[in-house]
Amino acid sequence: DRFFQHLNGSDLSEQQITKAAFCKARKNLKYQAFIELNQTLCQAVVEHSTARWNGYRICAVDGSTLNLPNQPHLRGHFQPDAVHRPQARASQLFDVLNQVTLEATLSPMSTDERSLALQHLPHTLEGDLILYDRGYPAFYLFAAHLQAGRHFCVRSPWNLYNETRDFYRSGARELRVVIHPSAKATRDCLELGLPTEPVEVRLVRVDLPNDETEILITSVADLPAEVFPALYHLRWGVEEDYKRVKARLLVEQFSGHSVEAVQQDFHAKILSKNLAAVLAQAAQPIVDQETAHRRHPYRVNFSQALSGLKHVLPKWLSSVPLPDDYLARLVRMVSK
Repeated sequence: DRFFQHLNGSDLSEQQITKAAFCKARKNLKYQAFIELNQTLCQAVVEHSTARWNGYRICAVDGSTLNLPNQPHLRGHFQPDAVHRPQARASQLFDVLNQVTLEATLSPMSTDERSLALQHLPHTLEGDLILYDRGYPAFYLFAAHLQAGRHFCVRSPWNLYNETRDFYRSGARELRVVIHPSAKATRDCLELGLPTEPVEVRLVRVDLPNDETEILITSVADLPAEVFPALYHLRWGVEEDYKRVKARLLVEQFSGHSVEAVQQDFHAKILSKNLAAVLAQAAQPIVDQETAHRRHPYRVNFSQALSGLKHVLPKWLSSVPLPDDYLARLVRMVSK
């Protein structure tokens, strides 16, 4: 009822159709529609954004788990061996400078994060530098990036390879090494249609304030070792985005109990989050100008941007005409 109230701009939340009719119509809505809309939005971001870090567009890949309604068909699809509530594995390719999700997937828990990372790779562009945490390094992942002509920077356990172990113990700041595939890595590459030749990579040491040492494996050769702590720190953008999706968009509060409904909710909220991020970016220059006299910098309230979109999206995605100045007024409202 609220959906039709906002769609029609009426004063009262009156029943327009039955709940059964609404659910039946929803079953005909393919969740891939939200994916295509998001791809269109991200393409516009790519065309208009100039945000770069040392010449690179910085992306980050990370995964998370989402709790699902405890329904038999969801359990059977996403996690048949679940003891309590079933879970699904989410993964996303995130543009950390523009704060938008370039691609997101929701898969069964049996799908590992590295496989999902490979699915994100076709959605990257030349000039991208992709960041990964220490759960991702694998020879076939390096080979896939080099074959696609994409740069990567991944945190590695210090003893993952003989080369990383020797580098860790040496105390050196950086080193170029050649990593040879193991028998299993060779089989993995052959199964995926990837080259099995040894790969040349660069190892960089990052000393953390807590006396811990990070070992980074990267394909980037044109940046000094001193900038890599700041580079890898940018990966926290994708971690914070998962907090945003779970805490502010309440993605785990699903509005349906079917596999299609769960996918609809997930991808619709990714689209909503991205639209809010673009809206916030449009409003930020207004905020900067109006708070220039303040001692501290001010940022757009992301929750306010989401709130502004909540009842607008149904109209945007339908044939309901909007005033010519509506978008400008919406950006102005968010800037407040």
